[in-house]
Amino acid sequence: MSNTSFHHGDWSPDMVRKASVLSLPINASSLDSTVLSAKILGVLFGTALGDGVGLATEFMTKFQIEAYYGKYRPNPGALIPIQFGLDKVGAPFLQDRHRARFEPNCWTDDTDQAILILETILDTYTRAQSPSHQINLVHPFPEIDYKQFATRLRKWAEKGNTDMTPPKDPMGIGMTVGSVLSHPSFSPSTKKIAQDPHKAAYDVAKSNNFNLAANGAVMRCAIGAIPGFWNIESVRHNTLQIAKTTHFDDRCLASCRIVNVLVAHLLQNKEIQNSQSLPSNAVLNTLLNGISRIVEAEIDLCVKDGLRDPDELLKYWNWAKNSENLLPFELDSPRTIGYTYRAMGSGLWCLINAIKRIIKISRIDQIGDELVVFDQVDKEIPKLVVKSLIVELTMEGGDADTNGAVAGALLGVLVGYDGLPEEWVNGLHRRDWLLKRGEALLALLL
Repeated sequence: MSNTSFHHGDWSPDMVRKASVLSLPINASSLDSTVLSAKILGVLFGTALGDGVGLATEFMTKFQIEAYYGKYRPNPGALIPIQFGLDKVGAPFLQDRHRARFEPNCWTDDTDQAILILETILDTYTRAQSPSHQINLVHPFPEIDYKQFATRLRKWAEKGNTDMTPPKDPMGIGMTVGSVLSHPSFSPSTKKIAQDPHKAAYDVAKSNNFNLAANGAVMRCAIGAIPGFWNIESVRHNTLQIAKTTHFDDRCLASCRIVNVLVAHLLQNKEIQNSQSLPSNAVLNTLLNGISRIVEAEIDLCVKDGLRDPDELLKYWNWAKNSENLLPFELDSPRTIGYTYRAMGSGLWCLINAIKRIIKISRIDQIGDELVVFDQVDKEIPKLVVKSLIVELTMEGGDADTNGAVAGALLGVLVGYDGLPEEWVNGLHRRDWLLKRGEALLALLL
């Protein structure tokens, strides 16, 4: 363990590796380190790509989308109606007052906040032994410093990300996050008030009769499942600590728990492995049944923890599991586009349908030992499927960047970094900067 102290933004992989107080337990995952690394990077870049592509139709109705981008027949290999990254097929982003504010081919505030969680993870577990930066290491699992995340969030909201060249401005802060940031307990300017972001979020939720089930926590949460992914209780704890920093509604907390527990299980690759020798339809059922079992078990735990109206959550889960398309989610419905269950549910729908489509297109009899490595699948097939699903989701409009961020994280952990569309990854603005952060996270763990 090291006493190395980092300045904000100084995380090179070598420095992080030397200073890390984390170590991956033996048998944390059944995946080899190369595949595990790809899946971790897949979470980060999947979030950024889904977010970035989704900006193309954010706050638009399907009618408006069709009028500008044209119709899209969802199917891997179909012509893509939206340009992103190095892909020049389709129409460029509509340059209205909203979209013109953002950097082309880049992510939005959704990924910015996920990066804040990532930077908090890096700082928490490389400075833990510094006398000026003590954290609680008594727990049998890694604990993310949620108060540091709150401090970073406040600084980002005021100044943007100043570690980038040029700096990246903060834009798109939602009503819930904005209200919590302005609460005197969130990040006090005087020592007379103790920093208590959870109190700030609770007070804002209570003052709105706990009716602010916004998607601002679930959009950023997946990266928080990575430290301690081998311990599901760790994942739940960290997920709730970070989510409650801004969103105290039980529906927000349930959404984040479901996404992150699923990400953790996909990184572990133990409880939902598939078999070597099953025919393709049986492999499909094995994969989907494993995911269903984990999601439904987490829903049951959320109910035991006091979730109100579990039937509402089950409705969105059943749509994700059973619907042939995204129509039931009504993602462009103007009054509820920012509802946390819409983002979670549409993301789960994309995950489930990615597995279905990859297996269907591949026409294979078996997939290999691990859940989603797809060793025997043409490497281009996952890329085509991911691309088609993100575009299909984007063409539904509404809060499309947030929906894309959630879906992108789940698809990224499914197919890994190498399974994401190359033309999107390589054309992502600030890609190298983001990759360095991802490589630092890998150095922390592996």
